[in-house]
Amino acid sequence: MEIYYPPYLFDANGNRLAQPVINSVASSVSYGQQFTLSYAGASQVKRVAWVRLPSVTHGFGSDQRINVLPHSATPGVANSVTVTTPADPRKCPPGHYMLFIFNENGTPSVAKIVRIGVPDAPDVGARVFRNSGGQLAVFYRGANGDLAYSTQETPGSGWATHISLGGFITANPVGLPNSQGVRHIFVRGSDNVLYHQWYNRSAGAWSGWHLLGAGVRSLSELAVARNTNGRLQVFFRGADDSLQYIAQTGDDPNSWGALVSLGGIITSEPSVAVNADGRLYVVVRGGGNGLYHQWQTTPGGGWSGWQALPGLAANSAPVAARGANGRLHVFSQGMDNALWYATQVQPGGDAWTSHVPLGSSLVGKPAVGVDADGRLTTFIQGADNALHYRQETGPGSGQWTNWASLGGTLTAPPAVARNADGRLQVIIQGVSNVLYHNLQTAPNGTSWTGFGRVGGHASTF
Repeated sequence: MEIYYPPYLFDANGNRLAQPVINSVASSVSYGQQFTLSYAGASQVKRVAWVRLPSVTHGFGSDQRINVLPHSATPGVANSVTVTTPADPRKCPPGHYMLFIFNENGTPSVAKIVRIGVPDAPDVGARVFRNSGGQLAVFYRGANGDLAYSTQETPGSGWATHISLGGFITANPVGLPNSQGVRHIFVRGSDNVLYHQWYNRSAGAWSGWHLLGAGVRSLSELAVARNTNGRLQVFFRGADDSLQYIAQTGDDPNSWGALVSLGGIITSEPSVAVNADGRLYVVVRGGGNGLYHQWQTTPGGGWSGWQALPGLAANSAPVAARGANGRLHVFSQGMDNALWYATQVQPGGDAWTSHVPLGSSLVGKPAVGVDADGRLTTFIQGADNALHYRQETGPGSGQWTNWASLGGTLTAPPAVARNADGRLQVIIQGVSNVLYHNLQTAPNGTSWTGFGRVGGHASTF
């Protein structure tokens, strides 16, 4: 056996050079995204590049590829750089890459493995999400006011009979797994107090009800997102109408910090999304029905303060989502009953486009799904009470198909999630509070299976 050490690892006298070290970096990124990495052992990072893992057949590395990645020092953060991923999958096919940094002398680090592709696991909470086994689970308020849920029998298949987790809840539940895959469900109970449960995989059972923190109260439905450290952060409208949050402080599912207020006077539940570089972003409806937003100034860090997202008087709570190009989009129904949206000019940036209309004669809060290839699809109740949807013509294209109807009769805003096989599945509450689902016949497609029943009933969905 021979082990080869390239000359650039040694000085002129043959002594081994100290290599820089990548301390931390995201394990998965998407196209056109900015992400941060922290490092040690270098006064500066001269170059960032990654090399695709090989796929060798008969001595020929058909997947050989290198991308030099633009980078700059992260403002206000020592020993950190912000890196931009390629925007074009043709130049950087999805998959796993060895990421290197080079110090001021051109000496490379040992690699960290990073995967690029359309994000697979959700990083924000929803009423419908995919569990560790690949099945979708939908959570809702049962006919007796309890927390109930139904799970697909196998990924992408039919739905099992509903299961009750007890309690008495007064708003829609929202759920999200943390980075260890532990599923958490958050609800508002009686007296507006917040509670949560989590699934204990080793015990094969749910934890039972626990107060969220010291028993905080909310006047709205909840929003939850996962920070870059894998811990969950729950946002809501506080008792004084300000935006408030509480965040996990450790890996223990029941370890939560103190209640934090982000101020403001808000008139809707918040919507949270995750910027391309991992910073959380929150948008709400505020005074005068205008939209207001703020964001973490660093991943997991402090907040920017409120800024207006001008140009729209909103008739519904807003919904934020991240598209394939890494830019955030905010959707909301206007006072004219049209659906409007605005888009970040650059991934993670503070500048936004003007609002663009997507059609009129629509009712209530929209739901936004991300197709397998990263294109956005928005669902909303029409004036005929049927479910209508509109889809980007291509990932990040900014162009949309015409509205199409999926039928049905909605009695609450829809919810949507992506199956393990890439197909979107939308859940609605129909007449008599029955839950129904509709599923794409193929990923990214415009053909649907038609509505089928989900086990159980819901009094609020």
